[in-house]
Amino acid sequence: MTTTFERSGLIHDLDENSYHGDLTTLSSTGARTLATRTPAEFRHEQLNGRPDKKEFDFGHLVHKMILSKGADIRVIEADDWRTKAAREKRDAAREAGEVPVLEKEWRRAERVVESFRLHETAAGLISGGAPEVSLYWADSWSGVRCRGRVDYLRPDVAVDVKTTQDADPRKFAKSVAEYGYHAQAAWYMDGLTECGVTVTDFVFVVVSVVAPHLVSVCRLSDAAIDRGRELNRLALERFAVCELTGEWPGHGNEIHTIDLPSWAA
Repeated sequence: MTTTFERSGLIHDLDENSYHGDLTTLSSTGARTLATRTPAEFRHEQLNGRPDKKEFDFGHLVHKMILSKGADIRVIEADDWRTKAAREKRDAAREAGEVPVLEKEWRRAERVVESFRLHETAAGLISGGAPEVSLYWADSWSGVRCRGRVDYLRPDVAVDVKTTQDADPRKFAKSVAEYGYHAQAAWYMDGLTECGVTVTDFVFVVVSVVAPHLVSVCRLSDAAIDRGRELNRLALERFAVCELTGEWPGHGNEIHTIDLPSWAA
């Protein structure tokens, strides 16, 4: 189902499926795909969704427990997904738009969230505001209609919760580069500004899914945010051109001359 929002601004009670079902606006995730991969790959994901991964499912579960809002979760009473009955329940949950998780994953998530609650700074950030705030705006440079969904929005700061293998800030910096979180931060900050909301900070609450489930709170440098804005500008330009032409190209028809990567040389 395709959802369209002509209005701009904040929406506090938009359900998860309606948000992700909107094909008329560009999201931060889509922008990161457009900036680093081909328009054809972006279009495929936009029309068909991203592949399901158990890491995504566990992340959704932790988000729901921390924010008390988010994707609908269905706990499956099974030890694993190897039995036919368990797989049928898993598939039925996805068909209903829910995230299926095993009982043992629910218990592991409880331990992760307990560590989060014991972290004074992280827990303090998830208070005094609103969870899962959707925002819609028209980009003033390209005219592209955009959307975002902030995990937790306070009057002074936007907060994004990330689950990861290692919450060490130095390790998380590598995740930022790998997954484009600097572009995400710039996207949300600029989107909030376009919606007339000025926050003074954007921080990541980083929670390890590996025992002892350490937690860190990270802020990106101005240089990292600026680099994220460059990637977003590239994505917006590509989206605008593809929407105008109706073409979503892949790697092109030309013959590519390539060299060995630097590590192989």
